[in-house]
Amino acid sequence: MWADVSDSATTNSSLESIIAHWMKSIFSQTIYVQNIAVSSPSRPLCHAGNNPAAPSIRPEEPKRLGNVIFDGCFFSEVYVSVSPKRSVDWVQAYISEKLRAEFYYRSLTLETDMSRLSIQPVGLTLVTTTKPPPAGSDSPAQVQPDLFFGVNLTIKFKEPTNPEYIVERWLKERLAVNNMNMLNFRIMVAVSGFFTLLIQEVFKLSKTYHCTFHVQGNQSGNVTELELLIRSSLDRGYTSETLTILTEELSIRHIVPQSCPEETLDTIYGQYLWAKTFPQQVQVMKCQAPKSETSYRFCQLDVTDTTSWADPNMTACHVLVYISDLNNLTVTADNGADVVQMIKELINFKLGAVNGGDGELSAPELISLVGKLDEVVDVSVVTSDLCSKIVDVISDLLISNSDMNSVDTMVINLTERIGDKAVLPGDSLTLATPALALSMINVQPDDFRGMTFSVSNFSAGKIPESVADTVGTVAGISLPPSLQNLLVSDGNKSRIQFQFYGIKDLFNDTDISVGAEGNWTLNSYVISASITNSTVRDLRQERVSVTLRHDRAMKELDNVMCVFWDFSENDGGGGWNNQGCETRVISANQTSCLCDHLTSFAVLLDITREPLNPRDSAILTVISYLGCGISSLFLGVTFITYLAFRKLRRDYPSKILINLSAALLALNVMYLLNTWLSSFRGRGLCVATAALLHYALLASFTWMGLDAMHMYFALVKVFNVYVSAYIVKFCWIRSNVYFYVTVVAFVLLVLLCNVVVFAVVLVQLRRMRGNNLQGKKQGAGGSPAGITVRDLRAAASLTVLLGLTWLLGFFAAGPGRTAMVYLFCVFNCLQGFFIFVFHCLMKENVRKEWWINCSFQSLKHKDSDWSHYFTSSGQPKNKKQEAHSMGSMDTSSAVQVSHC
Repeated sequence: MWADVSDSATTNSSLESIIAHWMKSIFSQTIYVQNIAVSSPSRPLCHAGNNPAAPSIRPEEPKRLGNVIFDGCFFSEVYVSVSPKRSVDWVQAYISEKLRAEFYYRSLTLETDMSRLSIQPVGLTLVTTTKPPPAGSDSPAQVQPDLFFGVNLTIKFKEPTNPEYIVERWLKERLAVNNMNMLNFRIMVAVSGFFTLLIQEVFKLSKTYHCTFHVQGNQSGNVTELELLIRSSLDRGYTSETLTILTEELSIRHIVPQSCPEETLDTIYGQYLWAKTFPQQVQVMKCQAPKSETSYRFCQLDVTDTTSWADPNMTACHVLVYISDLNNLTVTADNGADVVQMIKELINFKLGAVNGGDGELSAPELISLVGKLDEVVDVSVVTSDLCSKIVDVISDLLISNSDMNSVDTMVINLTERIGDKAVLPGDSLTLATPALALSMINVQPDDFRGMTFSVSNFSAGKIPESVADTVGTVAGISLPPSLQNLLVSDGNKSRIQFQFYGIKDLFNDTDISVGAEGNWTLNSYVISASITNSTVRDLRQERVSVTLRHDRAMKELDNVMCVFWDFSENDGGGGWNNQGCETRVISANQTSCLCDHLTSFAVLLDITREPLNPRDSAILTVISYLGCGISSLFLGVTFITYLAFRKLRRDYPSKILINLSAALLALNVMYLLNTWLSSFRGRGLCVATAALLHYALLASFTWMGLDAMHMYFALVKVFNVYVSAYIVKFCWIRSNVYFYVTVVAFVLLVLLCNVVVFAVVLVQLRRMRGNNLQGKKQGAGGSPAGITVRDLRAAASLTVLLGLTWLLGFFAAGPGRTAMVYLFCVFNCLQGFFIFVFHCLMKENVRKEWWINCSFQSLKHKDSDWSHYFTSSGQPKNKKQEAHSMGSMDTSSAVQVSHC
């Protein structure tokens, strides 16, 4: 790169520092300056402007560009590194664009000769090797540390839309003019009285802001000069057409931060010795593999005026250590932090954070990782920093896609051991990660008056907000004052720790057995508490209070249960247990638990009656209302038909059909009116509606059962049994019992009996048809296809009449639940319509009655089909009549006997 300079009275070393500041001020943080070489300013032929074809200017004729006269030019060779990697074309275009503008430094003006600018990729040979160079070796000249200042600035201006952005941009631009950088910027509104803030808000007056930041200046300057430059840059404030910033107070102090120390770092990419590095500088080292690539590490200055090493950027290096190699790694008291960092890198690499990992850890890998963390806790002094790193690693494991079943107990125990062994900076330490929060508190037993820990805000992927002595909205646990007796009384402080688990994978109980029937699932986050070296159990007077928010709000008839994690369940694998815990439902979204011990607590939800998804529920609602409406219409027609025509109701089957139609009609009508009646919000009306609906349902199944019993007596026990007036012997049992006893058990009993009768009647009908066919001549029995059709019609008629389609409701579970619910809804909502089809539309005597009465004709027609077996008085016919009826009955008449 060739550059023109307006003042050549400079030395080589000063030009190097000027070029270094020039490059740093224009390049982004992705481009790092590694080395600079500058030739002496001279007066050779210099190109005029950016046109390479322009005539050259002799030294005695200084070059003029705008208002600047350039009296010399020099050559500079700058080596830069780009991280993360970018394409060569992008880097060339970016650097070229940045170097077009002039650069001003004091009385010096520099401009790049774009015609002689060359940007080429080269191998980095001027970098530190994996070991720092020995003293006196041929290495690039060490750059002196920059000068740093801490600045406190008070400004006043009318608040724009984004004050932080506006002020930060103004400060950066002002300081960049003098080749200075701004670091660690913070801004806050000055504390004022309530009325002052109110007046400022109402009248849109200017507000006062306090700003703190660091300024990085040129190492070649002196402290006094740079301090004056900073003051002159910021004292004047800023004025534009739309914004005025007034500087009220400005204080500047010179700080001398320490360099980042030399450090040996064991990583999965090998062992690296990072040399001592100045603040805000990047250290570059060759990768151990491949040697052609480089790694970077930044020495950063933080807001407390101290420096620290950032995590190294080693994405270009190859991994040399794998999870399987951890077994060969010895943990000592000195390398615990390095081992934890190595484990974190291995997890990131394996889970896909770098180099395209597969995103999941196997059971042996999890056991190896957690086991090595266990060793670190055993051997090392668990400082707050080490504790934080281990908790971060555990969080990374929990939020991964890995199956934690193989290490769930190990992780729970490890978390508790970390809390027990951690060396606290004071009397408390709280750590929060996206997967869990851990709080440790040292208490004096004599001063203990109870304690509360809670999480006030949390959502998946976020860091939980944990607080002490405040009731939280997500999870909270309160320890009673009576626990004072269980704290260590040897004069030392006792350790109480709390854990909150935002990931439930550690508490995976596949076979929840809590002493209560139901299909239980975890419906809250898990919170736990423990006291170091103490076991808390059998609390009688004051119990531990736990408050948990539900993941899914409770609905009507839902059940919840407070449980704790019992390590002895499932053969030592751990499981949920409800012993010693009392459940108190606060609302649909929250439950309170009172327990007589300390451990991990949660809330279970019984999802036995888990609802369908909204789309299916909406479709089924439409089907139900439409089907019940259709059934109500045709049940009314059937009821009126049999009630209006005396000849159709002479026998018991017709009377049973009339009562069944009336009960089903009442059931359908009450279902259709239920929503409308409940809208009146009257408790008495609601109770009456529920009672009528309940009664209609049970009455319907009662008449279905009586119909089945009558068929059995008529077709199976026809010659042996006669019960006089057996219909009137039925009485309904009135009992105040639960729904599943009064409805489900009764309905199931009726349906089971009806299934038996259904099978027996079909067999009997087939046997009767066979006897009839034997008594006829060859060929008079009808075709096989016709016989099959009649058999199917008989089966369908019996299925509808006996209500066997209701059995589908008992199979509405498991993977086929939704399909069964649809079938149940369709068939049972249309039961009334099917009764009309089989017992009105398809019965010849019913059609004749309608024809006779509608056409006013007097035609002789047959008696009801059941009269073949019983007289209208209910007495059995004589055997001669029976023999005649049985002998003359074909398949069709047999179907009619079964109400087909």
